[in-house]
Amino acid sequence: MNAENMDSYRCKYSFFTRWGTQAIFICSALVIHVSGSFEIYPGLSLPRSFSTSYPSFKRKFALQVSSAPSYEREALARLKVAQLKEMLTQIPANERKGSSKLKKSELIDFLHEYHYKNGGDRLVVDDGCSGENIAMEVKTSSRNKTDAGKIIDDQPKLKDPKIRSMPSLPKTTRDANTQSIIDEFNEFILNRYPMFNPDQYENGVVPMFPGVGAEDVRSDCHPILKPYKGITSDVDVVFVGTASCIPSLTRGVSCTALRLNWNRDGRSVARKSSAKSKEKVGGIWIFDAGECTQLQIQNVPSIKLSKITKIFITHCHGDHSFGLPGLLCLMGQAAVEKNRNDKESQIIDIYAPQGLRLWLRVAIRYSQSRICPKYRVHELMDVPMAPEWRQSKFGRYFYQKQSNKSDWRSAIIKTMRNTKSDFGNWINFCSEEEMDDFLPADQNFGEVPGGRQIYPDYTHPKSIEGAPVYEIINDEEVTVTAAPMSHGVPCVGYVVEEQPRSGKINPELVQPVVMRNFDELKANGYRHPMKILSEIKNLDPGESFCFPDGTELFRDDVVEGDKPGRKIVVCGDTCDSRALENLAQNADLLVHECTNAFLQGIDRQTTMKAVNVDAVTHGHSTPQIAGNFAKKIGAKNLVLNHFSSRYRGDQDLESIKIMTRIERQAIDSSGLNEEH
Repeated sequence: MNAENMDSYRCKYSFFTRWGTQAIFICSALVIHVSGSFEIYPGLSLPRSFSTSYPSFKRKFALQVSSAPSYEREALARLKVAQLKEMLTQIPANERKGSSKLKKSELIDFLHEYHYKNGGDRLVVDDGCSGENIAMEVKTSSRNKTDAGKIIDDQPKLKDPKIRSMPSLPKTTRDANTQSIIDEFNEFILNRYPMFNPDQYENGVVPMFPGVGAEDVRSDCHPILKPYKGITSDVDVVFVGTASCIPSLTRGVSCTALRLNWNRDGRSVARKSSAKSKEKVGGIWIFDAGECTQLQIQNVPSIKLSKITKIFITHCHGDHSFGLPGLLCLMGQAAVEKNRNDKESQIIDIYAPQGLRLWLRVAIRYSQSRICPKYRVHELMDVPMAPEWRQSKFGRYFYQKQSNKSDWRSAIIKTMRNTKSDFGNWINFCSEEEMDDFLPADQNFGEVPGGRQIYPDYTHPKSIEGAPVYEIINDEEVTVTAAPMSHGVPCVGYVVEEQPRSGKINPELVQPVVMRNFDELKANGYRHPMKILSEIKNLDPGESFCFPDGTELFRDDVVEGDKPGRKIVVCGDTCDSRALENLAQNADLLVHECTNAFLQGIDRQTTMKAVNVDAVTHGHSTPQIAGNFAKKIGAKNLVLNHFSSRYRGDQDLESIKIMTRIERQAIDSSGLNEEH
């Protein structure tokens, strides 16, 4: 897959007008939806010898290829990239110079050409599964030809000093129960994704699937998406990037888009609404903008740059903020291409922990980016480190397991004291007075006045264990709040909650009265009298509508009670989201990071406990941590993101199996089901 296709898989969480009906579009960018206990496959406890590829195929065999080039390439194509690279290491260094960076197709060409030149050397590939070796012979027509895939009981020892064999792992045996679990898991994967079953292809070779986004073959298969494919709604979530640390060829780093399409009165908006309908509000809100976001966002047709109105940054790390200057430039360029003048351009509101305003100002000014749209930065001031993090004399924070996790007030005092005493700390240069003296705002580079300083509220009614709450937005459509996360730098998680929505009107009670007064209503200026129903629904509680014949209908008598608004929670990097617990109760969607996971049989040199400790001490989460928090807050749906770069997330069967195993771990911890 080339760079143009990088992690443009579109993952969509749609809220439909029918309350309580939701769906998640899971593709390789996200690949993890989580839903609770899974009856078909309860728990996954596998031996060291388990591999995510077909275990039944991972036997000791010699693959002998005939002289026909097409058949030989098919044989090489069946191997994984890692196996091809293992074969590459067995070729003398002077003959493979520069080949380590080749793509799979180029590797196949290189190995094919090399073996033809050298008469077919014997190479050994470690299958990474059974502790045995796969010996591969690529033979020319001058050698004996045998059937491909022949089972060989004993392999001769390698004698050529130029060719080294991969070290064998200790052999393990599988009991009947373990083998049954593995077989059931493989059957489940092939039932969910039938296109990966080699039995349905004449040559027994599964083709490569290059599609991305809506063209990803898995978009038609995942149980979260299948019932709702093609359905649109007034609120949905698009996962633009789901990797951690650095972007890869299959994932971009953190970026999540929340698409809001409300009417001014907060009611649901049909996609094909007329130009005369009420003004739409909300637009697209971006949560985090890691490097490569400007490329990724162009691969998602559903995200229109002109619709982006707000950007929320959880913390300062580059995989969450490096893409912000580029994204603003891209948005400005798009506005210029559409010939939008200053009066038509909307101000972009950016929310982030303290320090981003000056950093963004410096980045844009240094690069002379006059193309940026108008924007203003609202900073969350004095974001505290969680009490379990302690600062060293060099300024870096470290996790301390035995600390008092409920002492948030002391934590903020220590954070502020350490910040002020650390003269190399960026925040010390970010006071309003020093910023204006050092580098004042300049509208020629997009920044306009009006940016707020949002301070924490330690007495908020939804504060827990003394942790502060930030009230960011509170208007007639939605509220946005934030609370600190437990991470190695000041970090927050955001909670977006709709205001309560009007219930349904009972037409059986209103239509007879309308029809009885139909002619009088038209005479009084109502061109379409049936629209009176909408007018009655939008009345304030306690108000009434009087018809020409004197009939008076009170809103409370004909309209059902208000329905609670939907709630979406987007956590930043964290090993503990407890400060959000009260704010996030009964969330319709929880987006939680899942950087690391323990996969038995793959992670041979570690244990689940060690992986969990490593994740927490770096301020990150595992599927169990995310699932437990989802269970604690009663989340209806859970989506995992921020995966380690070791999880490719492409349309490869092995990647799908790995991500499904991570999915299962979160399922077991969350108590949800596979459709949530």
